Amino acid sequence: MHQNFRTYWGLPFLLGLLFMLAGAGMAVLPFKTYYALSLIFSIGFIVSGITEISMGITKEQFLESKIWRIAGGITDLFLGVILYPGFSIFGLSYLLAFSLMFRSIIMMGLSFSLRLYDGIGWLWLFATSILSLLLSVLMIWDPDIAGLSIGMFTGLAFFGVGFFIFLFSFRLRRIEIIH
Repeated sequence: MHQNFRTYWGLPFLLGLLFMLAGAGMAVLPFKTYYALSLIFSIGFIVSGITEISMGITKEQFLESKIWRIAGGITDLFLGVILYPGFSIFGLSYLLAFSLMFRSIIMMGLSFSLRLYDGIGWLWLFATSILSLLLSVLMIWDPDIAGLSIGMFTGLAFFGVGFFIFLFSFRLRRIEIIH
C-alpha cells in the first residue's frame, strides 16, 4: 500500500503560520488589557485543539503520532475552554507554561519520528522544540518575569511552536512511505 503524505502538509502549514503570527503579535504589540490576552489565548487554543483532534481522528496515522496529536488537541481544547478574562496573570502564566512544555515534548517526539522516516532536517525541528521547552521552563521558574512580560515570552514560545509546525509541514510534504 502506498501512502502519499504530501496531501496532508497544508493544514500544518497554515497552523504553523497562525501560531507564528499570533506569537509575533504577542511579542511585539503590548496588549492594553488582560481581557484581550485571555480572549486571544482562549480562541487560539480552541482552534488549535479542534484542528489537532480532527487531524488525529480523520486522517490516517502518519509518523506514529496519532495518539500524541489527539492528546495535544485535547489539552489545547481544554485550556481554551478554561481560559477566561479574569483568570489571574500568574495562573495564566503557569497554565500556559505547562501547556507549552507539553507541546514542546510532543514536538521532540515528532522530530524523532521524522528522523526515522527521513533523516534530513530533523535536528532543526528538535532544536526548535528545545527552545520552546526552555522558554516554557523560564515562565515556570520565575513567574514574575512571565507576569511582567507574559506577552513577550508567550509570544516567543508560540512563535517557536509555530515555526516547528511550519518546518514540519515542509518535511511532511516531501515524505513518501511505501508499505
